[in-house]
Amino acid sequence: MDNEFSIMMPVLTADRYAVEWVVMGSDTHRVEGEFTFTVDFMAVDMMEENHEMTEDHDAH
Repeated sequence: MDNEFSIMMPVLTADRYAVEWVVMGSDTHRVEGEFTFTVDFMAVDMMEENHEMTEDHDAH
C-alpha cells in the first residue's frame, strides 16, 4: 500500500505557499487536506553557515 505521492514542481521563489490536496482511497472514500510552507533562502543560508562553522570547530 503506497502512502506517498510526489509531483514535479517548478523552482520556487522565496514566499509562503499553500497546498490543497484531494485523493480517493481504495474504498472510493474522498480524503482531503491542506498545509502551508515557506521558502526562505535567508534561513537556508544561515543554516549552511552554522553547519560549516560546526564542521570547522569539530575538525580542531
